[in-house]
Amino acid sequence: MNVLLVIPKTITRDDEWYVFPLGIVYVSSALRNSEICNLYTYNLNLAHDVHKKICELIDENQIDIIATGGLSVQYHSIKTIIETAKKHKAEIITMVGGGYITSSSELAMEAMPEIDIGMIGEGEVTICELVNALTKGEELTSIMGIIFRSTEGLVKTDRRKPISDLDSIAFPDYEGFDFGSTLKYSLVNYGIYNKRAAVLITSRGCPYNCTFCFHPQGDGYRVRSLDNVFREIDWLVEKYDIKSILILDELFGGNNARLKEFCTRIKKYNLQWWVETRVQFATIENLTLMKNSGCVQILLGIENINDSILKSMQKHITVSQIESALSNAYQVGISAPGVLIFGDPLETRDTADNSINWWKQHPEYNIMLTTMQVYPGSAIWDYAIKKAYLLQKKTRLIILYQDAPNST
Repeated sequence: MNVLLVIPKTITRDDEWYVFPLGIVYVSSALRNSEICNLYTYNLNLAHDVHKKICELIDENQIDIIATGGLSVQYHSIKTIIETAKKHKAEIITMVGGGYITSSSELAMEAMPEIDIGMIGEGEVTICELVNALTKGEELTSIMGIIFRSTEGLVKTDRRKPISDLDSIAFPDYEGFDFGSTLKYSLVNYGIYNKRAAVLITSRGCPYNCTFCFHPQGDGYRVRSLDNVFREIDWLVEKYDIKSILILDELFGGNNARLKEFCTRIKKYNLQWWVETRVQFATIENLTLMKNSGCVQILLGIENINDSILKSMQKHITVSQIESALSNAYQVGISAPGVLIFGDPLETRDTADNSINWWKQHPEYNIMLTTMQVYPGSAIWDYAIKKAYLLQKKTRLIILYQDAPNST
């Protein structure tokens, strides 16, 4: 089998920096190391004409399977890849993974009928089993963590358990997708002004269940050993001469001993680094340690400034903890931006006014205002469907504003 893995195009101009999508790149490493197929890879952010490039890659390499993935917000980019491939070569097998499929697999498949197989959850093991089965002409029903089309409609198999030993996973296939091309441009809005910025994941999953959030990699929190993490950093520094790192963990800093060791070990590299974490971890001690080891910005999960709304959001934090975290960051001198989200089901004019008044009283903090985003797979998505603020109709969603909460 000849397999093509492609990263969807996310940039709108050639000189734009973007977050290198590690999901597909991890999956590529797993498939490449399995040696069960001829693997071809391409980063469509490098293509001027996406349609033309996909057709060229299919023809030049006699591709049998094309696979891609991403989040729900990348729907159109993913659809472009799958539609183009099917129109160009009707018999090609199309596979999609990532948050788009994982969050609401049936709706995702219905909304994009050109997808033959969806991969739910982590894809490293799943894609290898899929390609092996397709190569041998075996049934797919025994493969966990997939949804596929049959003559009887959609078939969804049992959920695959998250990978427990993250150190067993090969480092991302950076070279297969021309990672070096992203190093020419500076980051935007991350407090890092260097070029040559890498992205890194030191853990997967999150044990918290905020109502507006969805965890594509599951709720179980798992960490890589720091020895494993720093072997990857060593390779990135040696191979690509990186100057800064974005740590893309859903939850970083939950273990104080691990955080301290990380800061001690990364300090010698003289790298700038960025991370996001929860407010209860933003103590003076932790923030000082992080700043002194090169951390230039910490994104805090603030979301609201009313205890009642924070409880409704299932944030498991308080306004007092938020104010303490921001004060600590301001005192230490480390950038700590965050957002206030408006539109929780319990939001009222009074709670919204309270958040806005607090925001106006604290211009020293870098806090942005936004509205609730309803993502598939989140609790707020289920709530919107239940209350008929969203009507799920096969390949589309109808948004009903007239009966929505009076908060926004």
